[in-house]
Amino acid sequence: MANKSVLYELVIDLNSREWGVDCPTNQKLIGPVAYGWDRYKYDHNSFAFGGGLLAGSPLPGTRRMIFTGWSPQWEGFYVSAMGGAMYVFHRVGVNYVWLRGSCETDSILYINHKEGKYDVQIIPINIDQLWEGYCDSSGRDWKGFYAIQQYLFEKYRSSFINDWFRILTIGPGARYTKEGAIGSNQIKRGELSVIDDWAGRGGLGSRLLQYHHVAGIVFGGDWQDPALKEAKELDEYFLEHFGQRAITSDLALSQKYRYVPEFETGGTFGVNMHETEDRLFSFNYKSIYASDHARLEQQQNFIACHYLKQFNDEIIKPKNFDHCGEPCAIACKKFVSEYKKDYEPYEALGPNCGIFDQRAAERVNKYVDTMGLDSIQTGGTVAWIMDLLSTHMITAKDFDLPEDLPHFDFANSEDKFDLVHWSSHNADYAIDIIKMILFSPKGE
Repeated sequence: MANKSVLYELVIDLNSREWGVDCPTNQKLIGPVAYGWDRYKYDHNSFAFGGGLLAGSPLPGTRRMIFTGWSPQWEGFYVSAMGGAMYVFHRVGVNYVWLRGSCETDSILYINHKEGKYDVQIIPINIDQLWEGYCDSSGRDWKGFYAIQQYLFEKYRSSFINDWFRILTIGPGARYTKEGAIGSNQIKRGELSVIDDWAGRGGLGSRLLQYHHVAGIVFGGDWQDPALKEAKELDEYFLEHFGQRAITSDLALSQKYRYVPEFETGGTFGVNMHETEDRLFSFNYKSIYASDHARLEQQQNFIACHYLKQFNDEIIKPKNFDHCGEPCAIACKKFVSEYKKDYEPYEALGPNCGIFDQRAAERVNKYVDTMGLDSIQTGGTVAWIMDLLSTHMITAKDFDLPEDLPHFDFANSEDKFDLVHWSSHNADYAIDIIKMILFSPKGE
């Protein structure tokens, strides 16, 4: 890639194992969605991912990896995104990857660029065995999505320079449902960090495994992108058009994702939970039938004084912030221990499932991630089933679920709903529902 303004693609035929690097005939396909749509029109059974020319710029937030292909959920073309992954993928020296056909058996796709040469391999793998458990070199036992990712990390890290590689993979949800996500943790200081990111919408993880038989993609390289060194040019542009440096503009426009002083919180979870007031959905949307006053009481008693307070005390005050894998001053990822917290999953698998305690929400969110499911959609499904059970529209026995049903009536005071106890109970029940969906014949 001598000319940084030229787009390159890596085309891989999974059936024949043949591959090649080329320039797309249409250089106007500068965006990954346009590229993916063009390849999809040519072959509906293909799968594409990558990023356009902007992903090679020094502008933070532009390095999202875009996945495109046929969605088993929407039964048509779909687009899903993953934060930060293009920052590493640019070291491969191509903009896009176009997968065609399917592997003979479940396999890992290995892509490496080293000293001007490409190394592309298709390597069979028994992912079902790995999902059951993988004990890493330190003795820690991993399950599901995290097991296969840890295995691939330890197996291939010596093939890449420093942290210039990344792993995309899936969990059991991609095998058993249409809702499988594609996940990836950033690699930092020679280890997998706790910050994971997901291309969750559309079930493209299910498509990748069930049709293409690709269980994971390991990529990286040593190609140097000259555009990443041109931050001076970017600052000159921002100074001319906005009167301030790029990072200053970025911080001003993205305050919500970092820290809002007047709210004394930050990130999507902190700001949205602070701002929802009487608009928060809870107990599978049963909250819409409560009065404004009742919902405001729930917001004050359950969110402000407990769920949000835990978040602020454990994450905001000690400034446990990080980014998705690309250098970015916003550091929008808020975490404590191994739990990264965003608003959408911690609402869908939180209040909407009758869970208002961080310990309980952490447990169910981590289980969903371990299974490689889209946490937002899973939260909606689980809350709906809880509602059906609590209103006796379905019975627990018919679905091999516990007879001790979820505590699922709208509540706004601890007299009616012990926050810690009932949140824990509902989280345990949510996990039972997910296990039923994935592994029980009655969940099919």
